[in-house]
Amino acid sequence: MSDSDAVDRPSPTPGWYRQGAVLRWWDGTRWSDATRPLPTEGQPAAALADASAPPRKRRTVLAYIAVAVVAFIFGVAVGGVDSGPDQETAAPAATPTPSPTPTPTPTPSPTVPPQIATLKSTLAAKEKQLDQRETALETKESTLGTRAAKLKNRLADVKAREKAVEEAEDSQDSPDAGGGMDPIFDTCGEANDNGYGPYSSGEPEYPHYDDRDNDGVVCET
Repeated sequence: MSDSDAVDRPSPTPGWYRQGAVLRWWDGTRWSDATRPLPTEGQPAAALADASAPPRKRRTVLAYIAVAVVAFIFGVAVGGVDSGPDQETAAPAATPTPSPTPTPTPTPSPTVPPQIATLKSTLAAKEKQLDQRETALETKESTLGTRAAKLKNRLADVKAREKAVEEAEDSQDSPDAGGGMDPIFDTCGEANDNGYGPYSSGEPEYPHYDDRDNDGVVCET
């Protein structure tokens, strides 16, 4: 058998094996249709290593290798940080400075025209005067009410006294049944018309009539 017809005896392990002038993939049970050219003498080892993987699985193998490399690097980095005896304490995270609250701009008060200000001042003064006058009127009403009550009481007292005097006078003018005194009339004419008179000085009827001629006798007929 020539070199071109030589066929490597495959082992149970899947891989690329020489079959004639090419490399054919052995999946562990049978030959596949995937082939590769034989490596040349100047081809680097990395290329040969890449050629040992089947085309359809090369991307998967490369992904596994990349993940393993990244995990290894990360583990080394973490181990170096944790195992360092002189490792400095991590600086605390800076507290974010709160943004300053904007100060609200005060709303300017509306300007009052001088005429309105003067009118308001005048109205306030008049209201004050009216309040004072109302207070004075209330005081006067209270005083007048008190005085009216007093006058009413005095009037009632005067009427009571007048009534008492009239009753006393009536009792004096009335003839005494046991004294023999004649009735008292307003004038001597009325006394004479009723059959009374004359009366001399010293008689009880004499003081009630007018002695015009001062002769000591009144109500002469």
